[in-house]
Amino acid sequence: MREPVTWDRVGDPVGIAEVVHPGWVQRALTAEDWRGFPGNESGGGEGFSKVERLAQQIFDKLAELHVTYVHEPAESVPGAQRVRAVDEVLSLGQATCLDMCATFCSAALDAGIYPLLLTVRQEERRRHALVLVPVDRRWSFGVPALLSEGFSRSPLVIDGDDVRDLVASAPDDAMGSWLAIDVEQAIYSADRGAGDWGCAIASGTSYVKEWDWDVCVDVGGIRAQQDNSSEFPTLARTEKVLAPGYLPLPDDSTPLQMIQTRYGVVPFCSRPEYRGLKEWALGTAKSPGGKPDVSVAVLTGAGGAGKTRMAAQLCHDLEVLGWYTGFAPAKSAMENNDLTYLAELTTELLIVVDYAEESRQEQLAALLRALRGRRSPTRIVLTARGIDSWWEDFREDLESDGIQLGQGLVKELEPRPDPVLLYRQAVRGFSKVINGVNPPEVVIPEHAGDTALDIVLQAWLAVVDDGGMQDPQSERSVERGAPSARATNPNARDSLYDRVLRLEFNRWRAFPELWDISLIHLRRIAATLSLLVPDAGQVDDVLSRLLEWRDEHLRRSRVAELMSTTLLRSDGDGGISLRPDPVAEHLILSVFGGELDQVDSVLPGDPLDVPGINEPDASDGTIVRALMLGQQAQNLSQVITRAASQDKQSASKLAQHILKTCPHLWSSALEVALAQGGPFAGALKHLIESGAELPCEEIEKSIPLGHSSLQGVALAALQRMEITSECDPAQRAYYLHKLANRLSGLGRSGEALEAAQEAVRLRRALVQGSPEAYAPRLAMSLNSLAIILSGLGCRGEALEAAQEAVRLRRALVQGSPEAYTPRLAGSLNNLANRLSDVGRSGEALEAAQEAVEWFRVLVQGSPEAYTPDLAGSLNNLANILSRLGRSGEALEAAQEAVELYRALAQGSPEAYTPRLAMSLNNLANILSGLGRSGEALEAAQEAVELFRALVQGSPEAYTPHLAMSLNNLANILSDVGHSGEALEAAQEAVELYRALAQGSPEAYTPRLAMSLNNLANRLSEEGRYEEAFNVFTEGFDRFSPAVRSRLLLARATWRDDDQEEDLKEAAREADQSDDPVFLGPTRRMVVQALADAGCNDAGLPAWATATTDESVRSRITDWQHCRGLKKQAAHIKSNWGSPSKSDRDALAVEAERYVDIPAIGRLLFLVDAVMVEGVDSVAASLNSVDRAQSLAVDWYSAHTSGRGAFFLHTQLREHAEDSVSGADQSGDADGDFRSLGAPEIRTLVLEVLEANLPEEGFTELRRTLELAELSDADIAYAVLASDEDAEDALKELLEGARWRAMLMVPGLRPGLEEKSVHGCVAVALHAAVSEHPDQARDLLRSAYRKADPGDRTLIEVLMSKASRADDCPQEIADLCAWFRKEGSPREETGNGSPTSRS
Repeated sequence: MREPVTWDRVGDPVGIAEVVHPGWVQRALTAEDWRGFPGNESGGGEGFSKVERLAQQIFDKLAELHVTYVHEPAESVPGAQRVRAVDEVLSLGQATCLDMCATFCSAALDAGIYPLLLTVRQEERRRHALVLVPVDRRWSFGVPALLSEGFSRSPLVIDGDDVRDLVASAPDDAMGSWLAIDVEQAIYSADRGAGDWGCAIASGTSYVKEWDWDVCVDVGGIRAQQDNSSEFPTLARTEKVLAPGYLPLPDDSTPLQMIQTRYGVVPFCSRPEYRGLKEWALGTAKSPGGKPDVSVAVLTGAGGAGKTRMAAQLCHDLEVLGWYTGFAPAKSAMENNDLTYLAELTTELLIVVDYAEESRQEQLAALLRALRGRRSPTRIVLTARGIDSWWEDFREDLESDGIQLGQGLVKELEPRPDPVLLYRQAVRGFSKVINGVNPPEVVIPEHAGDTALDIVLQAWLAVVDDGGMQDPQSERSVERGAPSARATNPNARDSLYDRVLRLEFNRWRAFPELWDISLIHLRRIAATLSLLVPDAGQVDDVLSRLLEWRDEHLRRSRVAELMSTTLLRSDGDGGISLRPDPVAEHLILSVFGGELDQVDSVLPGDPLDVPGINEPDASDGTIVRALMLGQQAQNLSQVITRAASQDKQSASKLAQHILKTCPHLWSSALEVALAQGGPFAGALKHLIESGAELPCEEIEKSIPLGHSSLQGVALAALQRMEITSECDPAQRAYYLHKLANRLSGLGRSGEALEAAQEAVRLRRALVQGSPEAYAPRLAMSLNSLAIILSGLGCRGEALEAAQEAVRLRRALVQGSPEAYTPRLAGSLNNLANRLSDVGRSGEALEAAQEAVEWFRVLVQGSPEAYTPDLAGSLNNLANILSRLGRSGEALEAAQEAVELYRALAQGSPEAYTPRLAMSLNNLANILSGLGRSGEALEAAQEAVELFRALVQGSPEAYTPHLAMSLNNLANILSDVGHSGEALEAAQEAVELYRALAQGSPEAYTPRLAMSLNNLANRLSEEGRYEEAFNVFTEGFDRFSPAVRSRLLLARATWRDDDQEEDLKEAAREADQSDDPVFLGPTRRMVVQALADAGCNDAGLPAWATATTDESVRSRITDWQHCRGLKKQAAHIKSNWGSPSKSDRDALAVEAERYVDIPAIGRLLFLVDAVMVEGVDSVAASLNSVDRAQSLAVDWYSAHTSGRGAFFLHTQLREHAEDSVSGADQSGDADGDFRSLGAPEIRTLVLEVLEANLPEEGFTELRRTLELAELSDADIAYAVLASDEDAEDALKELLEGARWRAMLMVPGLRPGLEEKSVHGCVAVALHAAVSEHPDQARDLLRSAYRKADPGDRTLIEVLMSKASRADDCPQEIADLCAWFRKEGSPREETGNGSPTSRS
């Protein structure tokens, strides 16, 4: 990594020679740019004329390179200035006057010119750099130096003459023996271009004679003694890596392209967020100690809020200051040589990554890895529509890579800047470009728009007069299209975007290639390209998917070229799409959202289906096509996800339809949903639940626990995996462990508990057979079980599970300490919390101390990996010590945790600032308990400040923490007598918790109750008792019954008297319906509170006051451990064979109290059934359902693996044999061997399948079974297999005159009427029973006429047999009657014998 060069003109004046290199100018330029620079040629004259000619050549060539002037680098200090290397000046095209002089000196050495670098000054602050050249002295290696010390701080005197008197005052001045060259004149300026040689000589002479001499460095002499020509530059480039912030507006731009933010047609309107962004970039640009200085900022906001424009303006402003700035490629990764180029730069660097949420995480991480060692300020700005899991994942990746960042910034943009100023600026900007005028007055509309883009579009419409531009015919053609949901309910923004699009498309039709294309087709073209965002070379292929363009090869290629090069040209990211993006997204939802099937034909195919892609020697063209399809799939997922911000419902429907049509797109949809959430989360869940063939295990594994958007998707995928895990206990345990964690993450604690308990049970059994293999997994499941039990308030059982997990991991550590010590330490932390929950603080302390000791050992070996864990365990230890009254030790632990987190946060603020804030809160509480209120207040205030900053970037993640820290702060402020501030903090905490509890009552109602108690205390201190009393029920109606009950319990706890009133009302609230997950724990809290208060009012619900016999409790616990229906049946028979009313009522009370645990409610349902039907009947029903579930799983597995015919054949044969033999087919607990053919089992199996399969899959299985029962299993599965096999099966059925089976076939295999005579007969029978008699007659007549004599006879026999059947449906009987009368051609002759006519 190159170090930047800083020239200290006071302490090390000769150091400037380090950036002057003979040979570097040539090596840093392309051959074309180098052509014309002079070499060290011989001949051509001597003295002034030759040297001046060579110097002028160098000057003119530098002027041709259009190097632009930039200010002195930001980190320059008095007496010193950072200097860019020659190759950076030429590569980036940016330079100060000092940089230009150093570059000129390098080229001068190549030409044999002897250069000196001079700085002059006027007053102390103004300095300028020049190049001095003696015309009578040539340079080469070894030539004697002019200045023995290498520099001079006073004017040069050569042979008694002052050099100032010897400089040439103009070109070709024969009296001058020195040239004073103002090389800055070669720098390009937009208003004057590059200066000429005459200006450079005249200006240089003026500076030398009029300004004070500062320091003159004998660069030529120094370099003549030091041959560094072998040092090669590394940065020769033919093009810049980054695209500039602002792009030049193309001459042939369409009106809508003027709106694209990076063309800068509308002058930038500053806003407060921009000032903060610029301060972040420049304010931390001095890196202490030469350490790497890489920082990341994230700009978020709605589409059209101005994120990209702000980033482009920052590029512009910092480029003027000498930074290298620009946008990274949006759709592709940077090449390694590009990353190396950026890493080797010594100038300041700003990189913008637009749509960062759509970039692949590995691309962003690769960029940071490449730049992390840079010594100059490096700023990376990420723009995104929101901070979702992509940002957290990105930060975790950086942390795992050990990448430390400087001070970061997260800013959410307001939707718009000053609307009046922006509108005025936009009107003037568009008027200047379109009409060439600057209107003196601009009329501001009453409502200019809600976002920056809306305002700009309104201004654009005000300038681009659309009078007469509308094509009535094309407008009507759009209206004739099927209306979308958006079209039937347009809003102001939709209308604005539609008007803009109409104007744009009408302008398109001015091109000869498009003049006769309807507006509706233009909209479809633009929507298709904007959906897939293809590269320029893919546009023709994409257009070929549109039906109207499929056969228009020549014209289509011309339109594709027009789209790529003019109408939808890329603005730097390589994608062909309509811009601005929100307008394109509106168009996509308008075109495809109303008629979903319109999108089907344009969707990209599966890359794995590209012919030849699976071959080991696949051609480059094949690979490129597969990659192209994959990129288009990624693009459409991102575009629809962005579009959801405009219309969530339309985007969700479109996403669901796309995945249903092309399930292979699941991969790109999942990748986008993982990073951004959005509409594909629901679409993926629906696709999985539909039964589509998907790699469910791969999908589930890729979704992290606790993912904010995809927990439902993960659960759906996991539940699809259940069928494959039924037989293998290890697989089943693995599945249940995951299921428990997923259910717990969704707040479904009761179901999570059942799964976790079963996982533990299975893994216990597996450990018996193979302890080494399964003990680690059992410990893992026990840890999860402990956490779930604790969350349900089952503290004793949670402790038992945590203790067993620790015992297992202690044993594992004995055999493999490196592998299991970290897990043991984690389990000890968990155990400490569980022990603390049950009041065993002494033992909790021992566990917490041991956890800290283990983590200290681990930190010695790997500080980066385990320091965060040590800090966390110290926090835990501090809390436990504090509860034990050992405040001094608690303080030491808390202070050490804060110190560790503070150091971690300095290196990685995004990852550890939240934990630092939490540890500060903990420290504040401990300090407060020690009476050190001043220090406690400082810590609490810092915690609040940190959380406020974090909330700005991620409100969902950190608002709960801010509320908690405000609560804490309020208490401490009250302790130090700041009652007014304490009240403000408590009120803010309550407001935050109220909003949180509305969205997630289970998680935040307890904290709301705590904060209300705190606020009531603060109000009481102020003497505002009535407000304190009423604060608990403020906004009461907006909460659910369970929340209201909790708040009343909180007020009862706070009150000094009359508690029973609130407790009774809390019971009545909790008696209403609510979410069971939250209602169950609330009811149990009410029960405990009433018991503690001794309140046993007869008017309260039974669950609130009744006591339950211990034997009933014991039986309920046993029931909860019953896994599988057979064990449940056995439990019912042995424990509830003849339940008493009191037992039943006690069970009902427990079911109401534990409404969040469905298993207890199911037990009550079964006990009620026992009291009506008898225990034998209920047990038999459970066994029957168990048998049905087993058969359903076996059949589905056989059906999907090609063994369905054999399975059904076996099942139906066994039933037939049992029926003939008279074998007992009743089910019992010991063994149920009833087959699928048994009517009661058949019904139950179908019920199980219907409940667990999508409708389409269930219907197929039901019809297959029905056909098998009417014919046989082989025929049923032959119909499913193929048209050919179905034809053979139908022929066999017709020969057997099995009319009932024939009419079932079309339900399994549609379209048979077009395949054969036999199929036509089957469809005729099906149409008859479907109440389509005319269709049935037409089909039967057609089949008979097409049939050969043999088949005609078979048809006649079939119809005759059907008509004589006792159970013949009336519709079939009517068809048979018609056939006898009119349907047969033979009967039309009047001959009584239907077979007598040839």
